Amino acid sequence: MAVSESDLHAYVDGELTGAQLNTVVNEVLSSKDLFDHVCALQALKQLYSQAYKTVPVAHEAKLTGRWTDAS
Repeated sequence: MAVSESDLHAYVDGELTGAQLNTVVNEVLSSKDLFDHVCALQALKQLYSQAYKTVPVAHEAKLTGRWTDAS
């Protein structure tokens, strides 16, 4: 079975379970290209989560005239 790009993103996001998870894991472990691609997706996910850890809330900027930390 061919694994789609959507399957790989779902795997990286932890959204797969059961047979679908097993299928993707087996395909990724059997292909260096897929393995490298998943590693790149995981690295991007980590970078994005760090970059957007604190995102300003737009409605607060309108009220105060400046961006504030949402936490």
